[in-house]
Amino acid sequence: MAKKRVRAKIAKNIIERSKSNKDFHIISVRLPEKLHKLAKKKAKQKGLSLSDLTRLALEKYLA
Repeated sequence: MAKKRVRAKIAKNIIERSKSNKDFHIISVRLPEKLHKLAKKKAKQKGLSLSDLTRLALEKYLA
């Protein structure tokens, strides 16, 4: 349970940093329907927008 809280806190910090950044770029991504549904479900479970989940996943992947 403590790991989930730590991950949630890290995610919240990343999202707050990204929202304070005025230099956003809009991109479009094509996803298979199954992946899109999974991403929407995970975002809802975590209380995130799909954009926030995508930013978190991309930042984690590129780290």
